[in-house]
Amino acid sequence: MQPHKPTPSGPIPPSCVTRKNKPARADTRPCAACVGRPVKVAVVATKGLAKTLPAEALRAQARCWKWHFITGDSRALARIRSVSPHVLVLSTNLPAACSLPSARQLQAHVPELRVLLIAPNAPANAAILHSLIGGAFGCLVEPVSPAQVAWAIAGLADRLPALCPKAQAVVLQFLHDLGAAPRPKVLTPREYEIMLCVEQGLVHKHLASALNLKETTLHAHFDSIFKKLGVHDRHSALREFVRLRACAGGGGRQGGSQRRKRRAALRRSA
Repeated sequence: MQPHKPTPSGPIPPSCVTRKNKPARADTRPCAACVGRPVKVAVVATKGLAKTLPAEALRAQARCWKWHFITGDSRALARIRSVSPHVLVLSTNLPAACSLPSARQLQAHVPELRVLLIAPNAPANAAILHSLIGGAFGCLVEPVSPAQVAWAIAGLADRLPALCPKAQAVVLQFLHDLGAAPRPKVLTPREYEIMLCVEQGLVHKHLASALNLKETTLHAHFDSIFKKLGVHDRHSALREFVRLRACAGGGGRQGGSQRRKRRAALRRSA
């Protein structure tokens, strides 16, 4: 009798996904494609994404899925709506001509849609936060392999989040900053969330869509923040916000990397 081999820990790919052309183990988790509902996957192809993730390499991961490869141009949104995919894979480095809305706004057009964002390796933190706050259910950081993308798609098809380790670390740090860090008492929780996103590097034009706010509502929040902090522009508001947090936390000395992040955020807000 052969000894029992323990099941390895970590994410398990779906049974329809193969790696290195070997059949998957019998104990792997089936995806929606294996239980009667075919998974439709749309990939918005850019030059960089097409080079690292060729169409045939992605199809080879799960041939039972229905793959659709969409050119990243001005007609991308119309094609996504016509395909009505379950999972949409796209890069954060889309060309200017491909003006796709945020993931949450895309879900208004395709209710069952789950968006998987592929973010650049550096700088990745702001891109990861922007995509997840904007409604994405999954995020991978370059470089990525077809097997990693297939694993993420399988999770999203089963209504599970799919985050690479770096994205998990960014989200955890954001939650620590949001919940555990001392908050200036003069700001409401929503105003504090806005300023924390600004501190993390989200630019103004993305804040409204990322936080699911109207432009007028966002401007009203900033007007309130300026009055409460006694400033007249966003750069001064961020500087005062950082100062108040430091005072509330006891004015502890910051490390070099943290100081560099603060200075970079201040430069972006200028």
